[in-house]
Amino acid sequence: MTHQLVFLSRRAFEVPAGQAAIRPGDGVVGMKLRQMAKDFVRHYLLPLEPLPAEGLKLVYLDPEDDLIDCGGPVRLSLGDARPPAADTRPAVFRNARGTFLAAEQAARAYTMSEAQRFYKAECFVDLASCEALSRQDRNISAVFPDWRVEGMGTADGIMPLERVLSAYQKSRSA
Repeated sequence: MTHQLVFLSRRAFEVPAGQAAIRPGDGVVGMKLRQMAKDFVRHYLLPLEPLPAEGLKLVYLDPEDDLIDCGGPVRLSLGDARPPAADTRPAVFRNARGTFLAAEQAARAYTMSEAQRFYKAECFVDLASCEALSRQDRNISAVFPDWRVEGMGTADGIMPLERVLSAYQKSRSA
C-alpha cells in the first residue's frame, strides 16, 4: 500500500517540531524546529532535501509565515557510534544530555545605536525534542560520522524526502 501524502498549509507556529515541512517558494523540504526563549518561541526550518552544499543552516520563520506541513516526522539514520576525535567537529554527536545535530544559525546582535546586525552562531538540534539549543558541544561521548537523512515517517514506513518534495511539486502543478 502506498501512503497518500496530504500537504497542509499552516502558519509556522502550528506545525509541530520535527515534522517534514516545505516553505512555499523555496523548493526544499526540511525539519521544522523550535527554540524556546525566555518569553517566546522562535521557529526555524532546517533544509535537508536537497542537502545544502555549504552545510546545515537554520532558516528563521516568522510564527505567521506560511509553511507546508508534509504530514510526518523527519527520520535520520545515525549509523554506528564512534569515539570522538579531538581534532574534528562532528555533525552528529552524543553527550550526557542527548544526541544532537550541529547547524549554523544566524543570530541577532544590537549595536549601541540599536541597528540590527547578524552574526553566525553554532546551534545544536536535539534529535529527541527537535529544539534548537546552544552550547551542547561539551563532553562529547560519541560521534556519528555516517549519519544520513532517511526520509519522512509515514504509516507505510519511511518515504525519501526527494519523493516528498516531488509529490508536493506535482500537487502544485495539477
